[in-house]
Amino acid sequence: MNIVFLLRLWPIYGGGETVTICLANEMAKRGHAVTVFYFKDSETNELPYIDPSIKAVRIPDVRCDEYTYDSDDGIKITIALKLYQQNSFDFIINQWWPVVFLSPLRSFFNAKIISVHHTALYTRSVIEGFCLKSILKRVFFLLYRFFEKERQLSVIDKLLIFSDKVLFLSPQFKDQYIQLRNPKSVEKLDWCYNPLVFDNFISMDEICKKRKEVLFVGRIFEYHKRLSYILKIWSKIEKDHDFDEWTLKIVGDGPDMSLIKELSNRLQIRRITFEGFKNPRKYYNEASIFVMTSAFEGFGMTLVEAQQYATVPIVMDTYLSLHDIIINENNGVIIPDNDINMYVSKLKQLMSDDKYRLKLAYNGLSACKKFNVKNITDKWELLLNNLIK
Repeated sequence: MNIVFLLRLWPIYGGGETVTICLANEMAKRGHAVTVFYFKDSETNELPYIDPSIKAVRIPDVRCDEYTYDSDDGIKITIALKLYQQNSFDFIINQWWPVVFLSPLRSFFNAKIISVHHTALYTRSVIEGFCLKSILKRVFFLLYRFFEKERQLSVIDKLLIFSDKVLFLSPQFKDQYIQLRNPKSVEKLDWCYNPLVFDNFISMDEICKKRKEVLFVGRIFEYHKRLSYILKIWSKIEKDHDFDEWTLKIVGDGPDMSLIKELSNRLQIRRITFEGFKNPRKYYNEASIFVMTSAFEGFGMTLVEAQQYATVPIVMDTYLSLHDIIINENNGVIIPDNDINMYVSKLKQLMSDDKYRLKLAYNGLSACKKFNVKNITDKWELLLNNLIK
């Protein structure tokens, strides 16, 4: 098969690019021809292994990055793909292009177009989480919630028009969309989990050497990741001297780093280090607990990465696919959204009860194996073959 992936940045920016590299490597290993089209080179020196047979083509002079795009560039992009095309494309997998760029592709190519929706169906905790006293504000935000929900759902509506298949990252997102929209083209909807991106698992010897470390890995972007919650939780932990030996490590970078550091100083947090953008394997390997307080996620790749290294995840219940990864009190801990006091209490239990923490770590290590790249690529190949038929 001749398979094309569409991304805005390459090779590394976030979870979408990392997952694409993992899938592309496995598809290339199975004999498929793989090409990546993108607009902007990402700025990092730490690159993962990328199969040398994978072609990466940067489309020049396109105003499209991680935040913005120009809808007038659609025809220019299509012409660039057409000029490059040496053999006919069988499949075009849209990982992160705006839907407006798909319309001209539909006209120029006979390839099947698969669009992957990489986040929650709508950012539920953000648009449903307001608690306001003013009647005027309540009315305003009721309207805001309605139109914001409609705006986010309309993205899927448009993808369905210009795609042969729209993939969610969880069967629960697919079912939710069907329930909310009752679409005519249900047969165009499907789902597929993201794969594990690391090729090795932690050893039993390494589990015994785990440190008293709590870890966050992700983009420092408050609207999405809510790092302020983690800092408020950790400030309460530091006030309890039973946990003086424990430290918090923040791995990642992003637009709100200065704001988060400022908040850390204001809360007088002492046992915290900001590691910046790094390969997280070493940190997963050493840490005992992984924290997440995101307002929303598509799949929560860092949760399965943490499980792969026996780092027990504790997470706020804000997105449906979380429950495909974690069974509460079995292979991780799920806290009701916004309940910081319960989060602190359960985090203390994980930190103080070694037997409980190890039970969850071993269960997570076993549970995450269903997401290995071979299983996920098998599902992708089945999906592509069915589209050909």
